[in-house]
Amino acid sequence: GLLDGLVVNIARPGPEGDVFRVKRYVTAGHATSGDDQEANATDKEIESRVWWVKNVKTQHWERLQVEHKEEEPRWDEAFTDVLTHATAQETEGIRFSGFVYLLVEDVDPSRIAVVLADQWRLRLLVLKDDGRIYKYSHEAGRDVVFSDLSLLPPSHSPLKPLETNLQGGQSGDLVLFQVPSTDDALGWHNLAASETDFEMFKAKVDELCDELRA
Repeated sequence: GLLDGLVVNIARPGPEGDVFRVKRYVTAGHATSGDDQEANATDKEIESRVWWVKNVKTQHWERLQVEHKEEEPRWDEAFTDVLTHATAQETEGIRFSGFVYLLVEDVDPSRIAVVLADQWRLRLLVLKDDGRIYKYSHEAGRDVVFSDLSLLPPSHSPLKPLETNLQGGQSGDLVLFQVPSTDDALGWHNLAASETDFEMFKAKVDELCDELRA
């Protein structure tokens, strides 16, 4: 097929312009074939997304669409995270932008012996100068406040490394840690990152918190 072996860097425009586009439309169910398919809205309206990637071999646009509707949020978040990260360094007011693993299963992080793919999601966190950490939400269709470091009392540490039972290679390569949640019911978000990425993130957080408390 045309997509076999297709590799496209969606974060960088090609020599002739954009190589990635998103189309949103409302249908009465799962989308059907057709480049610009639009169906009449009903009482069971479903907003769907279609992603277009320019094939670097043929220079033709290829249509990507999830087979099952429940998979769409993860694809949307993945594409959005990559595009946001690509422009973060050029965006005023952003102190740090980086990928971390977010624990999505209801498990005690201190009892985790191995980081399993089905328990975690690789997500982009963006730290801004106001002390807020943002994460894109498919449900909201925009960036939402994931954590607000400006609300922490001076005596509280913004990041809490966790003692874990990680085994094998992960015991020395990954750091499990927590950041405060804006949701009082959650308390803290559980995250994981490589030691190098964690130290970079921690340095930016500590620097910003010192400025906010000055």
